[in-house]
Amino acid sequence: MNHEVDPKLLGRQPDEVARMFTEISPRYDLLNRVLSFGMDGSWRKTAVRFARPAQARHILDLASGTGDLSLAFAEAPGFSGDVLGIDFSEAMVQLAREKATARSLATRVQFREGDALATGEPDEAYDVVSIGFGLRNFNDPERGLRECLRVLAPGGRLVVVDFFSKDEILPVRFYLDHVLPLIGRVVSRSRSAYTYLRESKKGFWTPEELTHRLLATGFREVMTKPLTMGIAHCVVGVKRSGFS
Repeated sequence: MNHEVDPKLLGRQPDEVARMFTEISPRYDLLNRVLSFGMDGSWRKTAVRFARPAQARHILDLASGTGDLSLAFAEAPGFSGDVLGIDFSEAMVQLAREKATARSLATRVQFREGDALATGEPDEAYDVVSIGFGLRNFNDPERGLRECLRVLAPGGRLVVVDFFSKDEILPVRFYLDHVLPLIGRVVSRSRSAYTYLRESKKGFWTPEELTHRLLATGFREVMTKPLTMGIAHCVVGVKRSGFS
């Protein structure tokens, strides 16, 4: 349990990361489909299933990007509540709003620009908090976990889907080291974005370390689910009573 986040990742300025995502926002969804071989949709479905949204009224989706996970919650069977997505890229937020309107979900799914480390949302206001492929981008992920705990109601569920530092089988490692940065660079027209993705995966916590941090923060019943040969993982924790 001693794997620490690479200090270079913690030293990133949020506005620089936001500019990078704004730069690739027009091609972000296409890149996700191509680079994950279409598996990103199934990864989000797994996250939604583990969140048990039918039992929720209010869901907060942090680092919501172009809104796919927020909208997946809104369309989940049995869920009739509302979703708020927060992202630090104005361009991503605008794309998410357009999707919600196109799918007639704008009355139930709202998006706004904001800081996942200091959301400004009320204490214990949400039954589910999700972070889809965004925790690696926080310049203080432990502070992010504390913010999730604060806004969750007792018994509420945190669901994290992300790429973690992990031993990889040779084909996966070759793809992530060589193929992903090349395709990402060509399609996104960004020289740094998908090199950054690989570097941030290598420099981030392991799934086991996230489990340790969640338990220390005030979560219980932490569960980890590998996705597609461990390329990504879904990690779920429940807020213990008496923590805020």
